[in-house]
Amino acid sequence: MREKKLGITVLAIVLVALFAFVACDGNKVNVANNGEVRFATGIRKATANSEWEAADSVGIFMADADDTLSYTDAATSTPDPERYNKQYRADTAAQTSGFTAIDAANTLKWDDITTTPKFDFIAYYPYVATITTPAALPISVAAPSAEQVTGTADFLWGRTDDIENNQSVVALLLNHKLSRLVVIAKPGVELGVNDLDSALTVHVTGLNTTATLDLNDGTLTPIVSVADIQMKDITTQADLDAHQRRYEVVVIPTAQVTAFANVGLRFTDVTASNTTYLWKASESVAEVDETKIHFDEGKQHVYNITLNKANDEVAVAEINIEIGDWEDGDGGNWGAVLN
Repeated sequence: MREKKLGITVLAIVLVALFAFVACDGNKVNVANNGEVRFATGIRKATANSEWEAADSVGIFMADADDTLSYTDAATSTPDPERYNKQYRADTAAQTSGFTAIDAANTLKWDDITTTPKFDFIAYYPYVATITTPAALPISVAAPSAEQVTGTADFLWGRTDDIENNQSVVALLLNHKLSRLVVIAKPGVELGVNDLDSALTVHVTGLNTTATLDLNDGTLTPIVSVADIQMKDITTQADLDAHQRRYEVVVIPTAQVTAFANVGLRFTDVTASNTTYLWKASESVAEVDETKIHFDEGKQHVYNITLNKANDEVAVAEINIEIGDWEDGDGGNWGAVLN
């Protein structure tokens, strides 16, 4: 299995305006700093084209070093309400974009240089306007009746500590906190090669759809909330030329025992009187491959699923790994049966 580890780096470029003036004693020169903290990022999201949209927003905390994020009410936060959960927005629609505060109230600035404190920076995506419990930020990937918007379902988080006041560059590393599943659907021997030319509606079943994340350290805690999630159709012309369809979804990371016992896929062909094909890991995966059914934080898993009309046509093949933007986890080739 090949793995491709990506460093997802956020460079915070600090533009500093320094004003020198002579103090009252006429000899000592004091330097003050009212420079803004600006951000540029090359993060790639869990979308088909992995690009930022101009409206994408991240939240950034600039906390006193070693402090734990806390919140009391809408007007007051600790340690510093002026640096709590500020909204920065992508400047352009591109794979790499600068980020700018949406207004003056959201602009992060350094302290006066004479105080020289240190700061911890915490950033996350997508932005949430009101965060009352930083240690348990709700996250949801639910999409029961419409395609999941994978770009905003993909949650990113990162922090860097002990940055000295007025440092020229602050680097943040943001990581994917959830897991990505890519499903490639292919026609079995009893289906014609053109049977998948029309779109399918595909749902992941049996997995939790919510969790909480501690913004202080990035710890993710799943919540029991099992529901179907409709996958996003990302079929390309190359897929159609190969008589297959491709889908993606972002899911809550799930350990092997739970994932193997519960995860399934449901394919519905709405152009063929809602013909449905079902795949369930616990019923379709060979014993030797059971340990490969899991969903890991920051990894993508690629499943090649063959749609068949009879149980005896289900075939389990070797695990197939596809290199992508995320770190690659286990995937495989399996068959789904007409329901």
